[in-house]
Amino acid sequence: MKSPGRKSQGAMEYLMTYGWAILAVMIVGTALYQMGVFRIGQDVMGQSGFGNVKPIDHSSGDSNTLYVVFMNGAGAPITLNATLADSDYDAGYLGQGDIARVMLTPSSDEVAICPKGASGYNIEINISYLNQVTGLSHDLNGDVWGPC
Repeated sequence: MKSPGRKSQGAMEYLMTYGWAILAVMIVGTALYQMGVFRIGQDVMGQSGFGNVKPIDHSSGDSNTLYVVFMNGAGAPITLNATLADSDYDAGYLGQGDIARVMLTPSSDEVAICPKGASGYNIEINISYLNQVTGLSHDLNGDVWGPC
C-alpha cells in the first residue's frame, strides 16, 4: 500500500515541471514582444532602443520630414544632438526632465520618411549628448515607427 505522501510528491513534481516551462515561455514571449516581433504593420506609433534620452512623441510632417519630441531622462542637464541619415540637428541645452522638439529632414533624396505609397515609416535615429555634470559624451540609437 502506497502512502499518501508519495501522491502529493508526484503532484508537486508535476506542477513544478509545468511551472518552470510556463515561466520560460513567458520570458521568451516578453523578450520577443520587446524586440517588436509581434508588431503587425505601421498603423501604431512606437519606439524602441534609445536610453535615457527618449522620444515621447513623433510624427511624419510630410514625405520627407520627421518631427520628434525628445525628453531628457539622463538625470542631469545635457547638450543634445540628433542625426537621421545625413541630417543633423543640434537641439542644444536641455535641463533635467526638459523636452525638445526636433525636425529631421534628410538632405538626400534616397532617404524618405514616407515614400510615395507607403503606409508607415520605420526610421533609425542616432542621438548623442554631453552630460553637463560629468562631462561624458554618450551615443544612443533607436527606431521610431508610425503611420504616414
